[in-house]
Amino acid sequence: MEIHNQPAQGPRSVKRSSEDVRIDITKPNREGIRRTTEELTRSRELEAKELELQARQREHRDQIELSDEARALASRGESTDGTDADRARVADLRQQYLDGTLNTDERVSRAAARILDGE
Repeated sequence: MEIHNQPAQGPRSVKRSSEDVRIDITKPNREGIRRTTEELTRSRELEAKELELQARQREHRDQIELSDEARALASRGESTDGTDADRARVADLRQQYLDGTLNTDERVSRAAARILDGE
């Protein structure tokens, strides 16, 4: 069967007017990617700030100031009070401080428990 005066069969392009609304099906994906990227950026910035704060805290060193009288006693090797056991305990604590083992999580927790229990 032949059909005359008919254009070729097959897909035909749709003619759209300038008033037709175009639907952007990728917009939700793009917006989701943008939101996720922003959240990730904020998360990384917060993490960097936290790491910086932790680094500063590790660098922090406690300091004490000795009075002139304390310096004079220290230079003579004298003490106004304290037994040999006290001096040994102080020397032990000093060494733990210098080794970085004085303020462990376990010791801090134990001290906090004692404070809370009123010991």
